[in-house]
Amino acid sequence: MPLNKRVRIARRFLRSIRIDADLCDASALEGFICPQSSADVLATMARHVAETGQGAFTWTGPYGSGKSSLVIALAALLNGNAGLQKQAGKLFGRKLAGDIHGALPTGTKGWRVVPVVGRRDDPVAVIGEAVHKYGIVSRRPRGGWSEQKLIDTLIDAAAEKPKTHGGLVLFIDEMGKFLEAAAQDGSDIYVLQQLAEAASRSGGRLLIVGVLHQAFEEYTHRLSHEMRDEWAKIQGRFIDLAVNTAGEEQIELISRAIESDACPRIFRPLVATVAEFARRDRAGNSERLASMLEA
Repeated sequence: MPLNKRVRIARRFLRSIRIDADLCDASALEGFICPQSSADVLATMARHVAETGQGAFTWTGPYGSGKSSLVIALAALLNGNAGLQKQAGKLFGRKLAGDIHGALPTGTKGWRVVPVVGRRDDPVAVIGEAVHKYGIVSRRPRGGWSEQKLIDTLIDAAAEKPKTHGGLVLFIDEMGKFLEAAAQDGSDIYVLQQLAEAASRSGGRLLIVGVLHQAFEEYTHRLSHEMRDEWAKIQGRFIDLAVNTAGEEQIELISRAIESDACPRIFRPLVATVAEFARRDRAGNSERLASMLEA
């Protein structure tokens, strides 16, 4: 029997996530797995918010490392939909969900969530579009968006109804697109620094999370020394957290992605041998690793 008749890829892993399209979609959470490395990112972020008031973060990791899915799951945990909150809470586990809610209390109505997908364009205009699209303002400002109008709008919206609502969280996926455009044509990205500073002065009411595929400084190769210094100031306003699954986590994800009606018994001794050799090089449970390889 051909291999493509024996195995298949689980539907969950055939679907790519787009944060503006999949926000608040329960089906986008189906099959979501939160590896320990991603749980550590969220726990670290929650600790920074609670202990230092830091409100601006970047998540950096390669394509396919689960950053967009993590955005969708965190948004579900923070929003006001009780069903989605409960679903996300089960995926994260009681301890992690409790730590996040402790640092970012939702109130009865939840956080307002604004997803942005970056592109090679003016970040003020792109973020302003999203602020209008997701109901933070009912109409665009006369004369269009400026840096100050955008910052003031987000600060005011984040501070609204503190007794019943959480604050406002702005997710910027593909934030590197803004950086690429600025590096190429010299356009201004100072608004990112303003956003980060506003978030860290908001008393935990405004949260900014930018998603990058490579480190901030990797976008600066074409810049002059003076411009690199300016970008370093912007980067310094964000705490960067690496989102990248570890080796055994990758094996678990692959084992869940590949489906088969049956695993031939002939492979089981080989699987156990491979798992035992892998265990010698790193701490771990060889029986658990064997079960993942067999799956």
